[in-house]
Amino acid sequence: MANSNVGILNLALIELKVPVVASLTEASDAAELATAIWDYIRNMVLEDHEWNFAKVQVKLVQDTTYTDASADYDPAWLYRYSKPSSCLRIRKVVEENDVDVLYAEQGDYIYSNVDNSDIDLFCKYTTIITDPTKYSPSFINAFKYKLAAAMAAKLSAMSSDKFEEKYVYALNHATGVNQSQDYIQGDKGNTSWTDR
Repeated sequence: MANSNVGILNLALIELKVPVVASLTEASDAAELATAIWDYIRNMVLEDHEWNFAKVQVKLVQDTTYTDASADYDPAWLYRYSKPSSCLRIRKVVEENDVDVLYAEQGDYIYSNVDNSDIDLFCKYTTIITDPTKYSPSFINAFKYKLAAAMAAKLSAMSSDKFEEKYVYALNHATGVNQSQDYIQGDKGNTSWTDR
């Protein structure tokens, strides 16, 4: 039940000690408020942490219209790349050998001094995931607290501060979970089950 939007909302409502809902479309204050703020709160939680289920890596495409003759040319950055359309938050830009690249993000573009005609560049980022069946348990835990904090003033006499504190704790816990799921690439000849 929790891996549904209604399930996540009901976890937040239980924290607020108010009646749960049967659907997000029902005529109740809780459902109407949740519908109004859902996307915003979900995206905030996605943006606040590098969730494993929302990680994406794509090869960057250079904007060939960006030259020193362009009106918006910035001499600090020699090359411009289109930011992936599904990008919520860039985590890093790397060369094909996973070496970090210095970059700047401005509007729909990523600026860098690395030319991808010499070496491929990749953008590692967090994407928006709307399917709740993809959410990890640690994400759901954080999401419910962020929802509860946003809904507290309207639906209960409880302070949103309490839920914001729980949200920060949930994010800290998620960091540990993510680290335990990540791997450390060791010897290239090692074929143990820890290699991906």
